[in-house]
Amino acid sequence: MRRCFLVYLIALTFLSNLSAQPWRRHVETGSVIVQLKPEAVNNFEARIRTLNRASSDTSILNVGIRSFDALNRRYRATNMRRLFPYNAEFDAKHRRYGLHLWYEITIPDSEDPEAVAESYGNDENVQLSEPRLKIRRAGQPASFFSEDMTPNDPDFNKQWNFSNTGQTGGAPGADIRLLDAWEKVKTLGINNNNVIVAVIDDGVNYEHEDLRDNMWELNGNHGRNFVRRFDPYTIVPEEHATHVAGIIAAVSNNDIGVAGIAGSSDDGYGIKIMTVQILEGNSSVNSISPAFVYAADNGAVIAQNSWGYDRANYYQASDITAINYFINEAGKDPDGNPRPGTPMAGGIVIFAAGNDGRDDKWYPAYFDNVLAVAAINHYGKLAWYSNYGDWIDITAPGGDTREKEVGGVLSTSYKNDNANYYEYMQGTSMACPHVSGVAALILSVYGGEDFTPEMLRARLLNSTTPLAAFDPDNASKMGTGLLNASAALNFNNPPEFLELYENITLIPLNDIEIDLLDYVFDYENDPLSFIAQSDNEDVVEVSINENILTIKPISHGEANLRITVSDVFAGKAYANIQITVEQKYAPEKIEELLVYPIPVNDILRYSFILTERAAEINIRIVDSSGKTMIPIHTERNLVEGSYYYTTNTQNWYTGLYFIHYFKNGKLVETKKILKQ
Repeated sequence: MRRCFLVYLIALTFLSNLSAQPWRRHVETGSVIVQLKPEAVNNFEARIRTLNRASSDTSILNVGIRSFDALNRRYRATNMRRLFPYNAEFDAKHRRYGLHLWYEITIPDSEDPEAVAESYGNDENVQLSEPRLKIRRAGQPASFFSEDMTPNDPDFNKQWNFSNTGQTGGAPGADIRLLDAWEKVKTLGINNNNVIVAVIDDGVNYEHEDLRDNMWELNGNHGRNFVRRFDPYTIVPEEHATHVAGIIAAVSNNDIGVAGIAGSSDDGYGIKIMTVQILEGNSSVNSISPAFVYAADNGAVIAQNSWGYDRANYYQASDITAINYFINEAGKDPDGNPRPGTPMAGGIVIFAAGNDGRDDKWYPAYFDNVLAVAAINHYGKLAWYSNYGDWIDITAPGGDTREKEVGGVLSTSYKNDNANYYEYMQGTSMACPHVSGVAALILSVYGGEDFTPEMLRARLLNSTTPLAAFDPDNASKMGTGLLNASAALNFNNPPEFLELYENITLIPLNDIEIDLLDYVFDYENDPLSFIAQSDNEDVVEVSINENILTIKPISHGEANLRITVSDVFAGKAYANIQITVEQKYAPEKIEELLVYPIPVNDILRYSFILTERAAEINIRIVDSSGKTMIPIHTERNLVEGSYYYTTNTQNWYTGLYFIHYFKNGKLVETKKILKQ
């Protein structure tokens, strides 16, 4: 499929960059991205490594594969390099995710990348090809402007988004309950000091007076600049990322500027910001995808993203691959095991919903496995610019500076003449880092090697403040509600199973029901949900309707049931039930023939009981026309006891059959059989 769209930073307004060729509005010139077929990649790898060492930037690319080289000549391709840079330490893991299959091909700026991508996509060695997405900035309105838990940062009173008392003219309570959350942190204590948030954006001003103490650093670097291929560790500070980073982790209670959600070094949870630069001035990144892989491989477990594609209903496949890698592999070592001291085994990816004021499929926020964040103003109402819909996961303060500047979100920023700048901004760009900051706060308190993204997501989404009181008309379009940092930090005891059955013996077709609430205890009386799985569905099927477990024995044998109970914070408990379906199953009445299951699929079972010796039994099965389906089953000289038989009905036609039960030459009973 041909995809053409561009990526932008989410903020107040949107710019246009039109040129004579229509395709230039949506895609970057100079390269296309291909995903090679697994069976073809080995033919490329060694040749490309050799070519990149030996060839110039102007010679036509020649990989020695006829069909591919014909395209290289046609489009004057001059280079081909891995989209996800080689990393010896993580190479095996990268290959498991197919990252080694993605390449970027350099072409002249005059070529149409969409047409080139379509041509490469038709090559027998390529399974997918796409143009590079263009990245652009949006305009952003800007201005400068103890015993209790209120920090001493001089401008904290302007941060209505953290504690809204109506000080800016908004609605009291339309905030994230941050002061209460900080109080809980003091009570609960810090469990993990290794929380790293990757701000995938333009460059964070890592020397800002209110940020420098909370910047991540490795070998003197604070992140990576993916715009600069040959100078990747030079971070160029800009206002947007610096503003986002300040919401998450501006140093709190330092008598300077503003506070950040998870920036308090006094309380021992000053989390670290990794700046992953995908924008710089008017230059655009070669590809966003490697940014996620870099962040995961270097210890980040939260990916903060205040950007999105310019058009609805479009997305880029290489970005999906990278996002999934971050979710599955963040916090893990090259072998896929939790890193020692990691706050979470896996990662969470958080995206701003976008500023189009529409309900549509706005990717990447629309992806199911990321968190989509909408925005409110200081009245607690859906911000005029915010996208909305049933795909939104959660809402946070994004501000609104149209009425007055103080209705925006105040945070750290950057200006060329003032490295320690502060600024009001508005947008879902500002809402998104509120969720990232609270996620970091949660991990500081509860994080560890056994903490999962599912648990973090549950805490964020199941602790929100209902928005119906602030905005009844739009509350249903804004996810689970307004981010509530205090409720998200509530101490939670996971539920416990009491004395649930360990072993149950059943007979076929004899279903039983168990009310699981009778066997579970939850300290906080949280709403509970249950999942049940059978490891042998040919023997036992299970289903759950709310809290009622139904166990349906199908045939003789054994099965193990795994029962999982979860509370709203994804606290879990597990129980196992060993099910034995007896091989002996007799009718209740002496003269009765028992036939099961009805209706029958592939195997028909029947049984009877004898109380006298030397009996002769005949079983005859006929179809509706009287035709005998199997040879008459005769048993002579049977003694007292129960008898069990099976017949294969796999080749029977669908319809009605009859089974006749004769004892000592006398018809005792006839039963109907329905074949499915």
